Amino acid sequence: MTYTLGSLDIGTVQSEDRNKDAQFFQMALPRQDSDKTIIRDLFGVSKTITLTGKKVVTSDGDRQTFASALEAALNGRQITRSYTSDLTGTTIKVLVSAVTLKYNEGAPHVVEYTLVLLEAREVTS
Repeated sequence: MTYTLGSLDIGTVQSEDRNKDAQFFQMALPRQDSDKTIIRDLFGVSKTITLTGKKVVTSDGDRQTFASALEAALNGRQITRSYTSDLTGTTIKVLVSAVTLKYNEGAPHVVEYTLVLLEAREVTS
């Protein structure tokens, strides 16, 4: 499978971790047991996807271009991008929340990365 984030080829995704969270608001009552806790669904549900992967390139210039392209996904003017999951076989719209790059001098044409993606329809101010 070819993995892409929007139009960017991100190489091989080695792992995909997902966390879907209801973000309930909880308020324990003084001098009461947990069965008396007030729980409200005020914030809806969010999904965080963490990808770990690597991209093999053929030159130093390709490595630098790929690394710059991943970092450019976080530029203060976030836009949603499409990501097709091999885990679920679905395409979802995501925002890039974090990028971690790893470069080893002994393997100059391999870029290892971790991406944290948030499922989102769009960015609102």
